[in-house]
Amino acid sequence: MYGHGIGTGLGFTMSTGGPPFTAATLATAPAAQIIVASCWSGTTPAASVPVNLPVLALLAGRVTAVGGLWPLPATATGHQIARLATHVANGATLTEALRLTRPHGTPFQTGGLAAFS
Repeated sequence: MYGHGIGTGLGFTMSTGGPPFTAATLATAPAAQIIVASCWSGTTPAASVPVNLPVLALLAGRVTAVGGLWPLPATATGHQIARLATHVANGATLTEALRLTRPHGTPFQTGGLAAFS
């Protein structure tokens, strides 16, 4: 999923133009793998139980989850997700596809997605 993220950890929500999706809703989606290309989706609050959306997805039975570690640039992230989906469709694992599509340059500008397995 690709959208605007607000909050961290279990308080994370994502908006795609309609009603927001909560961390619990996203983490329990019926899929073996999940990509949440959204700012802050892979972070935890500074002083809390260290559970973020990807960890919640793993606890809910997902094999791999991808989340954003900081504010993600919309255009670069959209292009990366398109390339990532092509690699997955061609047989790459989600983790391998993320590695193959990681852009070059400053990580805070281009590479803020991380895989959790």
